[in-house]
Amino acid sequence: MERSDDVDGGKGEGKISGLFLEELADVAVYQEAMARLLRVALNPSESVDFIDRISKELP
Repeated sequence: MERSDDVDGGKGEGKISGLFLEELADVAVYQEAMARLLRVALNPSESVDFIDRISKELP
C-alpha cells in the first residue's frame, strides 16, 4: 500500500475476514506495519539461501 495524502480509505484482508478503514490515521498504522515488514524482509536470493541453510539443520 503506497502512502498518499489524498487516501480516502484502505482495505485489508485476512484469512477469515476483511477490514475497510476510512480514517487516514487508521490507514497509516497499517502502512507503517507494511513498511517495517518490507525493511526486514529477505530478498528472493536471501530467502533461498536462508531456506537452504535451515533445511540442512533439520534432522
